[in-house]
Amino acid sequence: MDRLQARISQDKLMILPLVRDGKGVSQANRFYRTHEITNLPVAADRFGKISYDHRIGALPQTLFVDQQGMVKGMLIGAVDWESKPVLKLLSNCLDVSLNEATLR
Repeated sequence: MDRLQARISQDKLMILPLVRDGKGVSQANRFYRTHEITNLPVAADRFGKISYDHRIGALPQTLFVDQQGMVKGMLIGAVDWESKPVLKLLSNCLDVSLNEATLR
């Protein structure tokens, strides 16, 4: 996700990893430092509103939201962010032009 966000301007695609509670933010920040993740913010759903509103149960779960705030796609489980199916989903759902060459 970090490499994907580095290559696409945030006005086209914003990847927003979400921690389910406030305590998880410090753990996420440590994970980011350990893995040298520099292009993604950390956000917390401390009161569970986002999880509830979008019926997020299993983790990880990815929602693709357009600039108007509408959910355009969803993936449940681990994701290879450089795979052809994911790039196609991003292109179709969010009107972002991507191909494998973009990510290499």
